[in-house]
Amino acid sequence: MSTKLDLDALRGHTAGDWQRSDTTVYALMHDGWRRGEETFRNRVWLNVSFDREVPQEEREATIAAIQHAPQLLSELLAYRARDAAVAEVVAADIEYDEAHLEAIQKREVWNERIQAAHDRRDIALAAFRQGAARED
Repeated sequence: MSTKLDLDALRGHTAGDWQRSDTTVYALMHDGWRRGEETFRNRVWLNVSFDREVPQEEREATIAAIQHAPQLLSELLAYRARDAAVAEVVAADIEYDEAHLEAIQKREVWNERIQAAHDRRDIALAAFRQGAARED
């Protein structure tokens, strides 16, 4: 069963950097100052428990997945944004090609539909390139 994750339900989650101590995963928050030293307290913590038969390798991987969930979400959002930009470029290319084919059938060299499709493709490519540049 594969369903698309509802990312809107995750908005407002406790952002990383989550830390780990043995089987406890936690995120800290500012708690004030004491004798010139900044102090912190737990914002959220999860104590992960396993059945005794669960192999150590699986335990470690599960705890690491929980610890790195904020970063994983951030990367997923970036991939979805990039995929949407690619889909827009592909749609614009198809529209541009269809406009050209229609013009060829009418024995036209250039028309308003081709110009509009050309402009849409340029905008989509620029947006994609701008997003790709941000990832670098």
